[in-house]
Amino acid sequence: MKLKLRGSESDEIEWNLKPFEVGHAFWIPKVKKFNIEKLNKKSLTIKVPHRLAPIVMDLTRFCPTGTKQINYGPGEVAIAIAPKLTIQMKFLNSEDIIIKGTKRDSIVKHIVLLFRKIIEKNFGVEISIKGELQLEHLGLGTSAVLFSGLSIGLNKLLGDMLTLQDLIKFVASNYCEEVRDSKDLIAPGFTTLGAFWSCINGGVSIVSGDFELAFNEKFPEKVNVLLGFPKLNKEEIIEITSEHSKKGFEMNVMDFVRHHDRFDASKTCYWVLMDLIPSIKRGDLKKAGEVIWSTNWNTIKSIPPILKHGSFEAFPLMTDLYSKGAEIVFLSSAGPSIAAISTKLKIEELTPIFKKYGYETLEVDIDNKGAEFSD
Repeated sequence: MKLKLRGSESDEIEWNLKPFEVGHAFWIPKVKKFNIEKLNKKSLTIKVPHRLAPIVMDLTRFCPTGTKQINYGPGEVAIAIAPKLTIQMKFLNSEDIIIKGTKRDSIVKHIVLLFRKIIEKNFGVEISIKGELQLEHLGLGTSAVLFSGLSIGLNKLLGDMLTLQDLIKFVASNYCEEVRDSKDLIAPGFTTLGAFWSCINGGVSIVSGDFELAFNEKFPEKVNVLLGFPKLNKEEIIEITSEHSKKGFEMNVMDFVRHHDRFDASKTCYWVLMDLIPSIKRGDLKKAGEVIWSTNWNTIKSIPPILKHGSFEAFPLMTDLYSKGAEIVFLSSAGPSIAAISTKLKIEELTPIFKKYGYETLEVDIDNKGAEFSD
């Protein structure tokens, strides 16, 4: 199935929705002759933060997996959070791929098979995943963090054979989401690489076009961060997302989004450059919150809660949190997760507000360290 997205006469892009086989490469870098036997390290552990995404800067530059597009990389503001995802990996004296601790085997195997293609060697590896948030497809970047963290870790284990630029392009070009009830197929998806840069640096990362890091700064650690999720089990979330996606495509929603974001992107990028970056550098949480609030309400970002999740509850909840004194309130990515960050309000003050709207909550911490490696 091919979906043609259209924003204007000069803005058309085709997205092939058809799942593809695990290990299928859309792009792999060329490396010099590689001798895996000469590597000093045989095992490695990497810990990477998860991420929140308050702002995507230009949705017309979204580049789906497998799509050839001149201008790509939609830009994102990403905030790194704990708990961290721990990925343990070690080489085996066989060609086996052993995966433990995750139900997302297809993504893990996909990345390993791609690295095999890069070095032209069927190395064996055991990979164990710990600390994985069981909150997939809720706007916390769990897929992107797993993909990015494992790619960064395997590259380190293989002696940093890929340059940072190659690693960026590798992750962006081959990004995927799992296919329900299949370990052999994966689906094309969209990535901003906000999670990738959060994994590496922690703090606040601003990713520009072509997935380049434009800004990184530590975020104030002495803040209270509470996330809220609608009280839906995973099956219900999948069904609601699927149903409203179908309705959305019937109404040409993606065309609508791309068309309007051609205008919204300009003011969003202006706000990020002229107001958000200075406020973060000064540690001015209130001003940063004003910018994020504006992008969540006065741009196309306000559309996903309705179209994707069929819920209007996000709007009064966000207003309630903001009016009660939380300095930063936003829909993370396309939701339905809502984040509240505050120095004024404590967790015990924020929780009842979420509960009033039927939202479950999770308290998290800011992560300013990024990737941590150990043998």
